Amino acid sequence: GRPQRRIFINVATAGLGGKVARSANAANKLLWPGLTYFLYSAGHFLTANPQRVSINIDKKDVYEGQVLNVFIANGAYSGGGMKWSNRASVTDGIAEVLAVEPVSKAQLPILARKLYDGGFENLPNVQRFRGKEIHIESQEEVLIEMDGEQPGRVPLACEVLPKVIQLATGKL
Repeated sequence: GRPQRRIFINVATAGLGGKVARSANAANKLLWPGLTYFLYSAGHFLTANPQRVSINIDKKDVYEGQVLNVFIANGAYSGGGMKWSNRASVTDGIAEVLAVEPVSKAQLPILARKLYDGGFENLPNVQRFRGKEIHIESQEEVLIEMDGEQPGRVPLACEVLPKVIQLATGKL
């Protein structure tokens, strides 16, 4: 399809996250959203095939290889409480980029705990980067996800727009 312009506030992903979002959004809404995302994440992880991607950050090629998923984390959490990055902050103007390389399916119990305790970004199969302009490309069909929606597939170009959204707090 045609390129689209979209805005996300929290987390965008390329790879497994796109598949999880597509499945979770089509699922029965009777379950707690966190449980829904966990179940689909675990299920897709067990059947996932790595995909080759190229990542360019701030006009520098930083990664090329096989991944299960790439996270562009402006915020730290998504998927009903999964914590991808301890460093991500919606106020700093920088995105944390995590390239998750393939890992044995037998690692699922360890990975499951790390999804929630803040240790995910420190796993040995997670490559970390930071930047303001992120581009992800692939010759394969790599689905993307943005704040829980599944709008398409790579190529994906993201730019952090600091202080664009203003929130009102307190009494109105």
